[in-house]
Amino acid sequence: MTPPRSPVRPGTGGRAGGRPGERAAGRAGSRTSPADRGSGTALVLALAGAVLAVAAVLAVAGGSVVAAARASTAADLAALAGAAAALVGDAGCGTAGATAARNGAQVVSCVVVVDGSLRVSVRVTAPTGDLVRHARAGLR
Repeated sequence: MTPPRSPVRPGTGGRAGGRPGERAAGRAGSRTSPADRGSGTALVLALAGAVLAVAAVLAVAGGSVVAAARASTAADLAALAGAAAALVGDAGCGTAGATAARNGAQVVSCVVVVDGSLRVSVRVTAPTGDLVRHARAGLR
């Protein structure tokens, strides 16, 4: 009976590789110098910082889109409510201001036009600054 084979080759100094100082077969990668140690950590940190910067830009842009939609909605609703109030003889601009406030906006201007329509401008604060939207409602 023959003894089991040893994975160590003769003359390798007890390592499974070929020549002394050579890496064992089947191991991926190459030798790195001590100056390269930790460079993977720096790369991961830089990549994480870039991802966070992109996320911050997208969050601000998303907030601005939401604020623009809110401003347009508030202007439309304020104009409709003001025009409906003006048709029955109530203060159209007062109703428009209250409706805009309930929708998170401030009325910048409100004008009852001769033809019975109402023009309203509202302002909403967005992450990038104030947004002003205009709307008109009435019989025409």
